Amino acid sequence: MEKKSSDLQTITQVCLSCKGLTDADASVLKNELPVSLETVILSNNNIGDKGAALIGTNTSWENLKKIDLSATKISGEGAVKIGNNQTWVYLQEPDLSHNQIGDQAVLKIESNITFRNLMRLNLSASKLSDEAAVAIGTNVRWAKLEELYLNENEIGDKGAMVIGCNTVWVRLRKFEFHSNAGITEVGKEKLRNNPIFGAFIHV
Repeated sequence: MEKKSSDLQTITQVCLSCKGLTDADASVLKNELPVSLETVILSNNNIGDKGAALIGTNTSWENLKKIDLSATKISGEGAVKIGNNQTWVYLQEPDLSHNQIGDQAVLKIESNITFRNLMRLNLSASKLSDEAAVAIGTNVRWAKLEELYLNENEIGDKGAMVIGCNTVWVRLRKFEFHSNAGITEVGKEKLRNNPIFGAFIHV
């Protein structure tokens, strides 16, 4: 049994996508998954806000680099707990897409100085408006970003204009910003004129 426990502590990846997990399972995951984890995939489950809150208050996954909570029925309440986490200092790839998390959760994520190593941020179809876009666009800590997904939200020209002025994301190689119905040609033009990502942004 000791050997089995020791082996468990060397696991760095767990994929439990599409397993019908609920908030009750999230409690087990928080307490039982090994502290060595770097990648946790929990997408397409029924984790909800209560489960997200349990995961967000996790203090043992100190090596976590990627967490996928896309399409897990999380709203702003649960996503705020994720955004408040102070342990995941190595986090590079958070995916909260296809959840109704809203602006306030994104404001928490953006203001969390722990999350300074983000490389791939997926917030597509997350019910975001200009408030979230302005916060993201004025962030000066996310200089390592390589991929950003803000498509299928409710962002308008105000958010687009601020993001269009960003000069921090010098490593950005992919930017999905399409399907935001509130962005007019004025906002799109501002984005396309950005010297860093204007040539490849999908808007």
